Amino acid sequence: MRSILFATLSVIGFAASGAFAQTDVYFGGSVGYDFGIPGERLGTDYSGLTKSNSSTASGSSAYSGNVSSIFGSLAGKSTILSGKLGAYSKNIHLGGELGLDYFMGAKQDVEKASSSYNYGNNETTTFSCLFLRPQFLFRAGSFGSVVPYLKAGLVLGVNPSLKSIENTDDTTTYESDWSGNWAWGLSGTLGIEYQLNENLGIFMEADMESIGWKPQKDHFTSKSSDTTYQYADETSYAEYYNDTKFLSRDFSLSNLSAKVGLNYHF
Repeated sequence: MRSILFATLSVIGFAASGAFAQTDVYFGGSVGYDFGIPGERLGTDYSGLTKSNSSTASGSSAYSGNVSSIFGSLAGKSTILSGKLGAYSKNIHLGGELGLDYFMGAKQDVEKASSSYNYGNNETTTFSCLFLRPQFLFRAGSFGSVVPYLKAGLVLGVNPSLKSIENTDDTTTYESDWSGNWAWGLSGTLGIEYQLNENLGIFMEADMESIGWKPQKDHFTSKSSDTTYQYADETSYAEYYNDTKFLSRDFSLSNLSAKVGLNYHF
C-alpha cells in the first residue's frame, strides 16, 4: 500500500513539475478608456424644457418640452492607466495576474437644468480611484503570432473618491466629497496578444466590471455650511433624527473599458 501511495505521489509530483517547468513571467502596461454602463440611470435632464406665457388652471406657468434620463456610470468616461504582473504555465495554459488600474477622473452629468429658465439644477460628479485586480488567467495556444486569452477575478478599489458639485442658481453651489471604505466587485476580461518577438507583445483587452461601493462619509460644503456626514449600515434613531449618522448608500461603479498596451516576457 505504501509503495502504491509513493508511486502515485511520485507520478503527481512529476506531472506537476513538468506542467510548470515552462513558466512564462511577464509584466505590461497599457492605456485605456472607460465607457461606463450605458443602461445605468444616473439622473435627469431638464434642458429640453421651455416656458410658455400661458398659465394652467391653478395659475402656475405652463411648461413644454421633454424631460429625459441621463444614463452612464459614476466610474465612466475616464482615461485609465494600467500596469500588470503575471505568470502562466505554457503546458497547461493556466496562470494568474495582478493588475493595477488608475481611473484618472471620470466626470459625469447627473442633472441638467433647463437652458431657458431655472428649472432643475446642474450637477456633475468626478470619480477617481486605484483598483487592484487579482485574476485567474487562461491563455490559449497561439495561432501563429496571435494568442487569445481570458481573465476573471476580483476588483478592489483603494480609497475611492467621488466629488459632486451642484449649482442651484447663479450664486448657490453645493459640494460633496464622498470617501471611505473599499469598493469591490468582479471582473472579466477578453484579450488578444500579437507577439512581435520572443519578449515583446502588443495586446488589446475588453474589460467588464461589476463594482459596488458604500462610502463612510460625505464632506458637504456650501455658502452657509461645512459639515461631514457619517454613513453606516446601522444607526440609532437619535443619530438618524439629529442628522449625525445616516444609513449607507450604495454607489455602482460598474463599467466597460478597452485597453491597448505592451507586454514584456522574461
